[in-house]
Amino acid sequence: MLAHDDATGPTHDPVPTDTASADAPTEPLESIWWGGVDVPQGAAASVRVGPARILAQRRAHEWRVYVERDDEWGETREARARRIARADADDMSSDTPVLRASFADSPGHIVVGAAQADRPVVVRPESPLAIQSGETVTLFVSTPVWIALTISRRRPGGKAKGKGGGESESLRLLEVPSERPTDTWFGPNTRTGELCYATRTSGRLDLADVPQRPHRIVTPVRIENKAGDALEFQRVQVPLPLLAVYRDAGGALWTNGVTLTRDSGGDLAAVRVDGSPPRTVAGGVERLSEPRSVVTGSAMVRAFGRLLRGDGTA
Repeated sequence: MLAHDDATGPTHDPVPTDTASADAPTEPLESIWWGGVDVPQGAAASVRVGPARILAQRRAHEWRVYVERDDEWGETREARARRIARADADDMSSDTPVLRASFADSPGHIVVGAAQADRPVVVRPESPLAIQSGETVTLFVSTPVWIALTISRRRPGGKAKGKGGGESESLRLLEVPSERPTDTWFGPNTRTGELCYATRTSGRLDLADVPQRPHRIVTPVRIENKAGDALEFQRVQVPLPLLAVYRDAGGALWTNGVTLTRDSGGDLAAVRVDGSPPRTVAGGVERLSEPRSVVTGSAMVRAFGRLLRGDGTA
């Protein structure tokens, strides 16, 4: 997960950063933007999360989803987040939906949730950071949240439970990142490795310096340096698909903690995904979504070993 130079893929979009000032507003218009709403036919629902705004329009036989982004978005209180709510079906600048999901009869309830990224993210510091011998530090790294749209419907062919009833199921329509991620390649060459997202971090070491932003998720990355020399933090790969999403009492989003240990020989010998965010960091938490992937036991060790070495071997 900590590694040296890699072969980097195309980066057409600016690299997202978590370097917003800690003095930026920490009280969003609505810190809890997720939830569900009933939408009649011909109406729509809208949610705003940071620079992303999503409008879902319900028609008789389909849901149409529109996405727009504010390229000049600034972290003002008014622009940070708005809870999902009914909206004008024509209140969108784009006439082209990013998704049309068809049904015999469109379901009427839509839910917006917070999800983790679908790939690992490679984090690079904005400025050099050396972790001294025998020291343990925790870096607070933030990444864009994925906005997940789900509808509840009667399961096709499900066993009826009463008049007009049937077994229900949740159907994921779409996932949209709150900020456009940049692609990068993590590996020793272009043939060995994997496609990841890229971000930069200011390397905050104090929780008090971490701004709470409803469109980003904070991951505590604990690094233990047991070697006899300093460890230069060049980049770290955070396995986001293996992490769950939580909210704390103030509405801020967190993941499990990740611990990296460098042994006395100078090798990164152990990597651990904690069961939850540190209680001393996030306080009481509520789990919002499960990890996308679950790897346990020796399989986890092999997977992380491959990422640490970057040699494609298990």
